[in-house]
Amino acid sequence: NRNRIHRAWRSTSLRAEKFGKSVLVHFSIYSDRISKLPLLDRLPDGVVFDLDGTLLDTETLARDLFIRACFEIGCECKIEIYEETIGLNVRQAHELFLDRLGSDYPYIEIRKLTSKWFSERIKNSPVATKEGSLILLDTLASLNIKIGLCTSTGRKSVEICLDHLGFSRYFSEMVCGGESEEGKPHPSPYLNIARKMSIKPSNSWAIEDSRNGLRSASSAGYQVLHVPDHNSSSHDMSDMTVITYVSLADIAREVKQIGA
Repeated sequence: NRNRIHRAWRSTSLRAEKFGKSVLVHFSIYSDRISKLPLLDRLPDGVVFDLDGTLLDTETLARDLFIRACFEIGCECKIEIYEETIGLNVRQAHELFLDRLGSDYPYIEIRKLTSKWFSERIKNSPVATKEGSLILLDTLASLNIKIGLCTSTGRKSVEICLDHLGFSRYFSEMVCGGESEEGKPHPSPYLNIARKMSIKPSNSWAIEDSRNGLRSASSAGYQVLHVPDHNSSSHDMSDMTVITYVSLADIAREVKQIGA
């Protein structure tokens, strides 16, 4: 089992009768798009990584700080709405909370607290990496494949996190939060990084964990590799063609096989 799942699917459900009781059965069915799904049978011109939840386990930290801030302020913890903001920049996240909960919800206060605590945390020590981060970066670099970063996080925080880990040296270019006309899920960030790296999206891979990131990369024309974050809810990806992996280590093993 190479832990690779080629998915081009749509979700559906049906009600089935079993032992006289109605139960809801959820399943995924493979569409005819799967026969057209390109396999990873050649190396890309470039690989663009998302940061939070993909290379680094910052989503765990950010989620914990959001919950802590809600308790500190004494407001209801709307974690289901918070999860929808994963992959969005600060402005987009604020607009989503404002749209869903109105101006009475203290999102600005929550954001101030979480930003303060997050900055303090990343300055003091390195953030945990996701499984296979270093080995995949090393593998791509050894094959002289261009590596870029496309994230909704501000550049200052990104540089602190990468410098702590010694990861900055791997990236030829970066596009960070607020550096594109539109943020994820708009294709602008991924088109922006493609221009900076001088790569064609159609000949390159994007590695993402969030639905907003997947949509951004997919609409920009990349071959999209999905490595789900364990903290995120499951995504409906019926409108996208992606290849799902359990971890970055699995992608690294496949890259080595292709490059051998």
